[in-house]
Amino acid sequence: MPHPHTCTYFRCSNKSGFKSFFQFPVNDEKRLKTWINNCGNMTIAHLPHNHLRSKLICIDHFDKKYIKENGKRTRLRKDAIPEPYKDTELNDRPPSPPDPSYLPLRIKPTNKVYQNKKRLCEEETRCTVVLQKKRKLQNKDKDTPI
Repeated sequence: MPHPHTCTYFRCSNKSGFKSFFQFPVNDEKRLKTWINNCGNMTIAHLPHNHLRSKLICIDHFDKKYIKENGKRTRLRKDAIPEPYKDTELNDRPPSPPDPSYLPLRIKPTNKVYQNKKRLCEEETRCTVVLQKKRKLQNKDKDTPI
């Protein structure tokens, strides 16, 4: 029983059987470089041409304009190139907030006195933390402190 081929496109696990697969264009150096770059699998970037002959990309990675159906067989046009690999996991994420350690800090020294519930500040650059006394909770059933 022949061993099924696996798609070389990065993070694609399609195996030959029900999908059409296509060989790398090893005789067209310009298209070959585009195929290697677009498939996103850099493990094949330095393979010699004779090793690339056995690597395949499945039909899922080609635009429909490059596909020719001829009754029994599916073929690619001579100028066909696979769609460029895009990491959808990274592209679908919202942008990360900026790292606060890279944000510029502005400290304005003043002579004003600030007082709030948690700290007493004479200047914005020098603050003293003021600890508040905790209140004792009373038992709901009794009016005495716990």
